[in-house]
Amino acid sequence: MREMFEIYYNDLRNTGSIGGKFLAKETEMLEEAKGVGLPNFLSRPVFLNLLQRLVEQITGRSLELVFKVWEYIENVILQVIDFYCHCYPQLQSESRRVVQDLARKMKEDCARNGWLGAVIALAAWKLASRCSVCWSQLNIIIERRNKRRRLGQ
Repeated sequence: MREMFEIYYNDLRNTGSIGGKFLAKETEMLEEAKGVGLPNFLSRPVFLNLLQRLVEQITGRSLELVFKVWEYIENVILQVIDFYCHCYPQLQSESRRVVQDLARKMKEDCARNGWLGAVIALAAWKLASRCSVCWSQLNIIIERRNKRRRLGQ
């Protein structure tokens, strides 16, 4: 299970650097917004669009991890049942069925309820709201800079 989480962690670290079409879309967005704002800063719409794309990618990868974890748990429990119930075939088959049904139900609940996506989206929303405060402060700085330029000219 540790290996699954390490793979997931490494995958998340590489999110956004998938290459090809993903980067082309972001480059196109940046070109459209060129000249608006300060250098080395993304405009608010570009940032929000990038954030939304990353949230979608992270949600998909996280859901895959949840499914893999449930499959791993199911396999471990089935191995334990097989080990301890091999002399009781009726109990073994019924126990296996119950575990498989429960694992399937949990996977379906994770996919259907979307609680994982909601948690990730909430974290992204908090980040976006914090950035919104920063952008409002940045707008004040830009306005002051523009006033000083106008007065100096």
